[in-house]
Amino acid sequence: MKIFALPFAPAALALVLASPACAPEEDVPLDCAGQPGDNEAPVVDFIQPGEGVSFAPGESIHFIVKVEDDRDAPGDLQVTFEDSLDGVLEVPPPRTTEMGPDGGVVDLEYAVFEFDHNGLGEGIHALVVTAVDSGGCSGADDRAIQICPEGDCL
Repeated sequence: MKIFALPFAPAALALVLASPACAPEEDVPLDCAGQPGDNEAPVVDFIQPGEGVSFAPGESIHFIVKVEDDRDAPGDLQVTFEDSLDGVLEVPPPRTTEMGPDGGVVDLEYAVFEFDHNGLGEGIHALVVTAVDSGGCSGADDRAIQICPEGDCL
């Protein structure tokens, strides 16, 4: 501990500056957002469609993406679906509950985005799903698919 000599400051201020509570902490773990703590990034799992799958223009594509976080409730995460060719996709809200074995509704510890989309243009699409939690940590998963005229991809 260092004691600072401040000739123009009252003695009480010198004691506060020298106290261990104000000393810089060493070995403080940082979370994924660079803040002190143990917050982990959300986990994004792009389940469907499969990597490299080809579709015809206008064909319905079934998407399933699972998102979970160590701290935030599934519905509280900020989730975006971005396509390299068509921009941000509008998607329905996630499913955060399911029917339990006794027929009652059970809250899930994760969110499931499941929807069909048929409006992607021709070309190779890099799809990225990103989830950001309340602590600023983010996780992502990606998928490449191709939309070909009449499904005729090389």
